[in-house]
This record gives sequence, structure tokens and C-alpha cells, in this order.
Amino acid sequence: MQNKKTYAGLIIILFIYLAGCKTSDNGIEVKPAKDPRTYTWTADTLGYPGASQTLMDDIWGSSSNDVYVVGHNSTAGNGVMWHYDGNKWTNTHLLTSEGGQISGAIELASIYGFSGTDIYAVGKRIRPNPTPPPNFIDSSLIIHYDGSAWRQVNIIAGSMLTYILGSSSNNIWACGNFNTLYHYDGNKWTRDSVLIDVPQNQAFHILSVAAGNSGTYLTSYTSFIDLSDTKTYLLKRENTSWVKTDSSGFYTYKLYRSSSGELYHAGYGGIYKNEGNQWVNIFSPNQYVAEMSASSDDNIFAVGQGGANKVYHYNGTDWKEIEQLTLPGADYWAVWTDGTEAFVVGHIYDAPYQKTIIWHGK
Repeated sequence: MQNKKTYAGLIIILFIYLAGCKTSDNGIEVKPAKDPRTYTWTADTLGYPGASQTLMDDIWGSSSNDVYVVGHNSTAGNGVMWHYDGNKWTNTHLLTSEGGQISGAIELASIYGFSGTDIYAVGKRIRPNPTPPPNFIDSSLIIHYDGSAWRQVNIIAGSMLTYILGSSSNNIWACGNFNTLYHYDGNKWTRDSVLIDVPQNQAFHILSVAAGNSGTYLTSYTSFIDLSDTKTYLLKRENTSWVKTDSSGFYTYKLYRSSSGELYHAGYGGIYKNEGNQWVNIFSPNQYVAEMSASSDDNIFAVGQGGANKVYHYNGTDWKEIEQLTLPGADYWAVWTDGTEAFVVGHIYDAPYQKTIIWHGK
């Protein structure tokens, strides 16, 4: 009888433990170590030697001890990706000139992965224009990490890519400027495009693509080169076509997918969640929301720009500003959490240089 009681008690304890676990964006169950609103935050600053600008724009990790940031620096390709191993940030040295596998000058804009040995980053390859102006032209760039090295993916080149996101390792979307769109089905990358009427003398750009429980959506916009008369669009994937569902001027930035498959949109006007056929506002701060990260639907971090430059957390009940991270003069560009720790990426001015600041909360 005593053994039966012991086993029953162990089963109850195990059930309680599992019920308290959260699912990170790479599908791994993680138990929150503490309330994110009580995290202790520390800061690191990234600056590539000799670069006037070291500006990281996106972040992703397989765990809090395996985190990457990507972006731009003024030395044309060096120091565009940094890695955190749980102790320090180091340059990944992607270029062949530094011992890597990627040749030429590059910039990276977005990163996403599914494990520590299956990660993608996108951006552009920069090369001189043989018939200027402009003096330089760019083309699509996708690179992949397989656990041993970062290598370029062979694709039909388009324009610069600005975003990558996947619901699984066999359903990944990458998108960018001038109607550049790619899909990966687990075997190959295929060039896709959106058929849409664009006003004369304007260009069509894709901001983000995301697949979730409610379907696959993309946000996009048309504009003149000087960004005047901009019009935005939300489209949904129907069979093999993209169908416009809204053009109200609302969809001005990125789509996101939580671990449960729910879709969110963040940008001007705050954060919206897809509920059936509607996008419902769940947060309206007085700032532009540059990026969000959700380890679960009741653990969301959001960061902003446009004067306020604040960081917020949602616990399933309310939104709260993390006042320690309100930093005058900083623009926050990216955030990532796995449910146990969090990282916030921003740009700061450290005269005469522009550098990246990374807050780490745990």
C-alpha cells in the first residue's frame, strides 16, 4: 500500500511539473525559472574594431546559452553576426577573409532556426554596379548553419531579403524588397511572388510572412522610392495564390508566430492577435513596436522605437513596462525569449560610434 501511495504522489508531482512548463519557439519544453518581471538585467555592448557602425537588428537562439544576433556594420561584411555562448558575445567570422565560408560583402537582416544545428539568416550580398548609378547593387542572400559552419544557400537571386520565419523546418518563408519571396519545403527553396496591381511608378515590397493555426499571411507595401504615398496590404495564402484581405494602412510591419501557432502582428498601432478572421488589438503603447517575442501566449516581450524606446512584458493578464530598460537615445530593434531568460537588442550612440547594446534578463 505504501508503494502505491508513493507512485501516486510521484505521478501528481510529475503532472504539476509538466503543467507548469512552457513551449519555446523551437518546440522544446522549458520550465520558467522565475517571473520575467523580476529578472535581473545586465548589458553588453558590441562594437566591431574600426567600424563606425555596429548595428544588430535581429536575434534568435536555440537556448539562452546559444543566441545569435545579426545586422550591419560599416566595414562591409565583417562582424554582421555575433554569438552568445552563455558567457560572452563573439564575432562568428562568416567571411572567407576571416576564415568563414561566405565570400564577398554582405549584410544580414533576420535570423530564425529550429535547433542549434538548423538555423537560417537572410539579408543581401553587396557588389559594385558596373553601370552606375547607383554605385552598389544588392541581391538576395540566405545562409544556413548545420552545426559545423555557415554556408550560402543556392537560390535564384532576387533583391535584398529582410525577414525569415518558419512554422517548422519544412515550412519556411523568406521575403524582402521588390516582391522577393522564397519558400522552403524541407527539400528545396522555391522562388515565389505576389500577383498584385501596383500603382504606376511604385515598387512592391514584402515585409513579413508567417504560417500559423489560422493560415499563412504576409504583410507588404507599395511606395515610391522616397516612400511617399505608401500603401500597405495584408494577404493570405489560398491554395497556391496570395489573396489580398486588407489594405487599410494598418499592416505596417512584422508578423510573428508563438510556440502554440498563434499569429501576431506588431508595428504602428501596437500589437494585434489573429482570432479567426479578425485581427484584435491586444496592446496599444504610445510608440512604434519594432519587434515582439512570445515563448507562450502568456509570456510576450515587446520592444519599441520612436522616442519612447521602451520594453514591455505581457503575462497573460496585463502589460507592464520594464522601467530599468528605458534608455533615452536608444532604439530597440529586437527581442527574444525562451521562457526562462530574455535578450533585448538596441542601437546606441557612443561618440563617435554607433554600437549595439544587448540587455540580458534572467
